[in-house]
Amino acid sequence: RDAFYLGLKSIFDTERYIKSLRVLRDKRCTISAAEKEKNIFTLSPSEKQLDSLRMDAADNRASLHRKAYQHKTSLKLDFHMRRVLELMEPHIKIPGKGGRMMTMSEAAVNFDMEAFVHMDDSLVRQMLRTPMPELKAAQDEYNKRFSLRQTATYVQEVELETELSEESVKAELMKLYDRKRLEEEHTKAKPLDSVELHVASVILGHGMKTEDPVKNVVFHNSKLLNGYKENLGPSGKLYNFRNIVRHDHGTPQKKRRRWICFLDCQGPMGECTKEATFNAVALCFDSYMQSQKGRLVRMGGTPDQSQKRRALRAQDSAEGELVLES
Repeated sequence: RDAFYLGLKSIFDTERYIKSLRVLRDKRCTISAAEKEKNIFTLSPSEKQLDSLRMDAADNRASLHRKAYQHKTSLKLDFHMRRVLELMEPHIKIPGKGGRMMTMSEAAVNFDMEAFVHMDDSLVRQMLRTPMPELKAAQDEYNKRFSLRQTATYVQEVELETELSEESVKAELMKLYDRKRLEEEHTKAKPLDSVELHVASVILGHGMKTEDPVKNVVFHNSKLLNGYKENLGPSGKLYNFRNIVRHDHGTPQKKRRRWICFLDCQGPMGECTKEATFNAVALCFDSYMQSQKGRLVRMGGTPDQSQKRRALRAQDSAEGELVLES
C-alpha cells in the first residue's frame, strides 16, 4: 500500500506468497492448553519463498524506510509537527472515561480509550481551523512550516557505527559550536538555543537489526508436505510434522545507523548571517562525527554552500582536529 501511494515499485509477489501459506506448528514456541504443552500454530510459506522474502520483501521495507519513513524531509517535518502539537496541547480538552476532560498527552499516557480514539488527524485539522486566540500560535507555526514551507535546513548526514544518544550528541555539538563562534572567521555565526539545533538518529536495516529478517519464519517443503497424512482441523488442513519444516536459514545482516543534523534559525539575526551560522554548525557536526569515526554520507545546503564547506573542511583537517572536552 505505502509503496503504491508513494510511487515506489514493489517486486514482491504478494499473491504467490499468500497461495503458498500453510498452517503448521512451530516447535520453538509452546503454550499450555488442557494441562499439556503444545506447539503453537503459525503461517508457514513454502521454502521457495525464502529468497523472495529476504531479498524482495525485506529490501522493499528497507527502501521505504530510507526513502519515506526516515527520509530527511520526513524527519524535519516531524520536528515541526511536534512543535505544533506542543503549542496546541494546553488548549485542547478531550472527554475521557467518566466524562473527565483531559489533554492529548494525558489521554496517551493514561491510555484512556474513550479519549484516545478521538486523537486523530481530523482533531488536529479542526483545531487548526478553529478561530480561537489560544490556538493562534499553533496555527501560525503550522502555516509557516507546512503552508509556506519555511522549514529547518538540512545540514549534514553521517553514517556511524558507534551507538550514542541524541542528547549527548546535541550537547557536545552545542559546546563545539560555542567555541567555534569565538574564532575570528566565525564571528558572524548566530548564538543558538537548543531548540534551533536538531539531531536525529536513524537506523536503516531490514527490521531485525543484524539478524536475518526471515530468521523466525517457519518454512516448509511443499513436496514433502503433500506426501504426509493430513490432520483435518475446524478451519482447514493442519499439518503437524516437524521434519518437513526448516529452521536452518539465517544470514547476518548489516545494520546502519545514520545521524542527521538540522538547523532552524529563529529570531532576529542582527549582524549575523544564516550562511555563517550554517557553515559553523556543519563544521562542528563534521568534526565531532570524524572524532567518532563517522563516514560522511551527504552535505546539505545549496551547491555553493556545499563547495565552500568542503573547502573549509579541508582547511580544518590540515590545521588539526578540534580538541573535545573530556
